[in-house]
Amino acid sequence: MKKYIPAILAFLLSLFVAFTPYIPYLKGFWQNMGDLAVVAEKLTTCISILFALLSAAFLMQITIFQNSFETIRSSVIKHLENDATIERVSSESFYADFMAKSKIAQNSVWISYLAPFPPDTPNRKERNKYYRDMLELIKSKGKTQINFRRLVRWSESNREWIREMIEELGKTPGFELAILHDINEESAMPLALSVQIIDGKNTWIVAAGDHEQKDDYRDIHIVSKEFGEYFKQYYNRLWNMSDVAKNASQGITSTGKSILDGTYRAKK
Repeated sequence: MKKYIPAILAFLLSLFVAFTPYIPYLKGFWQNMGDLAVVAEKLTTCISILFALLSAAFLMQITIFQNSFETIRSSVIKHLENDATIERVSSESFYADFMAKSKIAQNSVWISYLAPFPPDTPNRKERNKYYRDMLELIKSKGKTQINFRRLVRWSESNREWIREMIEELGKTPGFELAILHDINEESAMPLALSVQIIDGKNTWIVAAGDHEQKDDYRDIHIVSKEFGEYFKQYYNRLWNMSDVAKNASQGITSTGKSILDGTYRAKK
């Protein structure tokens, strides 16, 4: 109600000025003043007050409009951000798509690798190129504020590849590496979901059924901030269950050093 007070006062003042000649006891209001200059002065005062009240009412309405516009704009933005898009992704297109979005990442690139064998098994041209390019991208962008995380499933077959990563990226500030242990080290498919997340908005569920594509798609790509933030919790849960070999604050950890010197052993 308070927001309408200036407009109400302006309206009442206008009525007072307009109807004084017709209201008993007030119809002689202007004539009884005698001097025309006095009348003009009183009229000027009334008009000034009227304009001041109208201006206040106008400014308040603009403020109300701006607040309403901001509320609507925020609601639209939130709706657009949470309006998820889901697409099927083939194993071939995953590597190109994920690499392209990694190159323009603003905050974080979180990667899972849960196969019990290294990336070059089996030997695939597009896959090998992706891992070479990703290594160079991490070296380059990992020097900035971009957080590159890689969660790798432990197996004796992956030992050498993990050791090479620590050697190559051990001094890259933004790179982090953790080793996840599965119940059965050699089982082809892991218990956990392989999740890749960029900037908490682009999420890929990779190889949920098989590491190799058997249908017209292998992976699912979801664009949704709400979904991405939710799956970051899942990724962090896996990360906290793992042995961290390299992190941003400590560099190469004792786990990483034991992998480098060959003394690291699988958890029983």
